Amino acid sequence: MSRPPSLPRRHLERRLPEPTRTYLLGDLEERFRDLARHSPLRARLWYWRQALTALLLPVPGTLGVPGGHGIAIATDLRRAVRSLRR
Repeated sequence: MSRPPSLPRRHLERRLPEPTRTYLLGDLEERFRDLARHSPLRARLWYWRQALTALLLPVPGTLGVPGGHGIAIATDLRRAVRSLRR
């Protein structure tokens, strides 16, 4: 069975606090395995994108950023990039 890329996983393990780390890595691995059944390359690319997004967003409770706002910012950025591509 295919395994998620180790480099982004190691970075997430170092960067995220414990409760968030356990849930996020578990969810990422589960989704990765589902995608890898159909296309291992697409699954690896998806995992990298998700890991980079998680690494670029502020960790809730740090730098004075209240939790939850990072997801809204990421959504806004994705929409902006899609609009620019069109």
